[in-house]
Amino acid sequence: MSRLRAYLWLILFVSLPVSLFAWGPIGHMTVGYVAYQNLTPAAKTRVRDLLKLNPEYANWEKAVPTGSSPDDHDRMVFMIATIWADDIKGDSKYSDDGPDPNTPDGASSSQNIGYTDLFRHRYWHFVDKPFLTDIPIPTPNAQTQIVAFRAVLASTQADDLKSGCCTWLATSTSPCMLPRASPDRRAMQVATPSSSSVTLPRTSTPIGTTSPVLTAVFAKTRSTA
Repeated sequence: MSRLRAYLWLILFVSLPVSLFAWGPIGHMTVGYVAYQNLTPAAKTRVRDLLKLNPEYANWEKAVPTGSSPDDHDRMVFMIATIWADDIKGDSKYSDDGPDPNTPDGASSSQNIGYTDLFRHRYWHFVDKPFLTDIPIPTPNAQTQIVAFRAVLASTQADDLKSGCCTWLATSTSPCMLPRASPDRRAMQVATPSSSSVTLPRTSTPIGTTSPVLTAVFAKTRSTA
């Protein structure tokens, strides 16, 4: 049985799209799907209410297939929310701060002020760990921001700020689960690949594209892209 299970997992692994292991929307949403399955009912309700405050929420709902159950609706919206911080990279309302958009630059790099913040903060998406230990890791990065976002969510601060942190957390956590597949950032600094510093709880939830929820969201987001 263990040999058969290993064989089936191998088939699933090699049949998944390459982009799942990169930084594309399918990778983000797949991790979001797994993460959502690990939320308690109370946490799902709270996340739903916070995501409703995101300025793109109405557009996310449009991507949910008609006739979806309330639970599937909320799950799909959560999955779509995981790519929000990637989507703003192409939104003209937002801009990069600093001469190198992938490197933190000054106090604005760490500001966490909610949706009034119109910087893209590309460096919040990853952690660059140099091979040489005497080279400091650039901060802020995905790891430092995950800590900051969680602190806000556990605080008594306004829900608008918590909504921004919730959405960023969904985006920043997912690439930490995936191998770095983008060569341009490795070229940005000499030999500075990233490694995961954050882990998701282990789960028996299937993560392949055979899931009807995953299939529906992937198909719908592709058709509206």
